[in-house]
Amino acid sequence: MPVLSRGKLAATLSLGLATAALTGCSHGDGPAVAAPANPGGTPAPAAGLPDHGDTTLTSDGTYAALRDHGPAAPGASWIGAKAVHDVVLASEGMADVGVWVDAPGMPRSSRRASRPGVDVALVIDVSGSMAGAKFAHAKEAALTIVNGLVDGDIVSIDSFDDRAQTVCPPLVLDARSRQTLRKAIDGMHLGGNTNMFDGLELAEMHAAQAPATHAVRRVVMLSDGRANVGASSPELLGEIAGRGLNAHTQVTSIGLGLDYDEQTLDALAVSSGGRMYHVNEADSIDHTLSEELGMLTSAVASDAYVEIIPAPGVHVERVFGVGGWHGEATFFHGGGTATGNVALRIPLGSLFAGQHREALVRLRFDGDGAAWRKQARALASVQLHFRDLNDDDVDRVQEAVARVRTSDDAGEVASSVEPQAQAIAATVLASDESLAATREAQSGNFAEASKKLAVVGAELRHRAASAPAAAKPRMLKEADALDDQSRSAGAAAAATPAVRRETVLKMNSAGMKSSGF
Repeated sequence: MPVLSRGKLAATLSLGLATAALTGCSHGDGPAVAAPANPGGTPAPAAGLPDHGDTTLTSDGTYAALRDHGPAAPGASWIGAKAVHDVVLASEGMADVGVWVDAPGMPRSSRRASRPGVDVALVIDVSGSMAGAKFAHAKEAALTIVNGLVDGDIVSIDSFDDRAQTVCPPLVLDARSRQTLRKAIDGMHLGGNTNMFDGLELAEMHAAQAPATHAVRRVVMLSDGRANVGASSPELLGEIAGRGLNAHTQVTSIGLGLDYDEQTLDALAVSSGGRMYHVNEADSIDHTLSEELGMLTSAVASDAYVEIIPAPGVHVERVFGVGGWHGEATFFHGGGTATGNVALRIPLGSLFAGQHREALVRLRFDGDGAAWRKQARALASVQLHFRDLNDDDVDRVQEAVARVRTSDDAGEVASSVEPQAQAIAATVLASDESLAATREAQSGNFAEASKKLAVVGAELRHRAASAPAAAKPRMLKEADALDDQSRSAGAAAAATPAVRRETVLKMNSAGMKSSGF
């Protein structure tokens, strides 16, 4: 990948938290505030945010899979891995393994008296196309974040049109700095084109300046447009977003209106392990931001990643549903394995209370599997690495080992289904197909998209019919969602351009949510 220069924005580095104490926002009269020695403090729920009870922070099926699996119990391992079939055909030498992470919930009775500090770098599109309701929505969203975080959290505001500029350097929240930020948001004005690249770089540099006490770092991108100044491809912008993981930063992208480039905003979320939201109506802003703030303020781990280290003679053949993880999978040579097998690493970033992530990994083993007939043997060590924010930020590693046995009896293979792994396999593959159907709709092929979604939904129902009872509910719920999308895509084929566009964006949003974004 090309090396992307940060040279022309390097001067911004001098606008760190120390300098912030000496300067005010470009719109507003209050002084900036330096980082506190002891940030965070005792959090209180922001006004209007939902209380999600004794288990998790979920809403409207965002973590539908989580409700089936449940968050990890206190003291239990967060990582799990099982083959879809405990017994596989020796002649095929192949096994599909479901891998999942379940972060623990946060019961009221044991919620922490304090939480890690949160650093949010707001970056707002102020190009000319934002005029009207979209700009009003962007300001409302920014104000919701400023009002929803607690004293001791850090917020910065950047904007971009033809160029990126700092509206407010990073400020530690208190009564005075909130007023400064509100004035700055109110005083923002619109400009020219859409230089998303420079805006993203500037926001990520501000987030990277957060002190170690602020382990949860998020860039929140608010945009209606398509990048048209500087580097503008989804691939390059996604690369910049992904680099933020090196500074423990993830990107939440919020698309405003109907004109934004959803592929670019998707790339920002997927590459950094963030979230992607579609906002077209004023009344959806509170719901969207409540969901986002609920997650940011309930982090239980940071710097998390999964490593899949194959046993000697075992190789990673393919990964499905990486979109269900935070980040994209990368391969590396796993030191310590006897054969130097290529291992798989998937970054997760921060994990939030009750969060569920999953993927499907296809593993191939050498030979005809004869040595695996007598007893189950290890396919891979699946390890979760993270900093435990509930336990003095200690670095932790948890492990699950996936195992299979081989047989020549197809009936024995068919009867050896593991319910949780089967549900993961079915829904991960369905999510991948759902996003593929969205791409058809983006090209105007609504009838084809509808057909694909109907086929995938029917196949999922067929699999659910013979699935173990524990796997059925989740598979059927996903099939219902696919049927709904299929009907919407079919109806859009003869609809107005505005309805067609709205349908595409809703399909994309549903697919991203199903994949964990």
